[in-house]
Amino acid sequence: NIGVGIGKRFIGNYLRYFVWILPLNMIPIYKLVTIESAFLVWFVPIVVADFFYYWSHRLAHEFPFLWAIHVVHHSDPYVNMSTGLRSSWFNFIITWIYAFPLAILIMIGFPREIFACLAIPTLYQGWIHTQAIGKIPYFDWIFVTPPIHCLHHGYNDPYLNKNYGAIFII
Repeated sequence: NIGVGIGKRFIGNYLRYFVWILPLNMIPIYKLVTIESAFLVWFVPIVVADFFYYWSHRLAHEFPFLWAIHVVHHSDPYVNMSTGLRSSWFNFIITWIYAFPLAILIMIGFPREIFACLAIPTLYQGWIHTQAIGKIPYFDWIFVTPPIHCLHHGYNDPYLNKNYGAIFII
């Protein structure tokens, strides 16, 4: 798991830069308005990123080509912290689905720094790949928690292809 994670960090991040980060930074941004509210600047992009993460994750489960990229993450029989790192070196092919809407927000008037919001679903996913944390009352009504995400990695029919959100229960 650690080797796959390290390879993904080096190869995946390098390829991601040339495939969509570099081209995005070369496009001049003309804002329609300027968003200055700190709440809006951070809350809206996080919710948007998580919503589109849900769809990218769902598509990764439903389309064979995307599943071939994502199955690396689900191939570990145990759900632990290293499983969270285990993803394909080519995962950037899927991540554009939840990165592109943030580019649209930037064109509307959000600052470029909202691209940092792409890291928040990924960082949140880190702690939910464990079996050491049990049910968290009330919190797991809104947010994905380790027991809920553990079901997503299960093989039982009622839980297959469910719970695709990164942060919020959608």
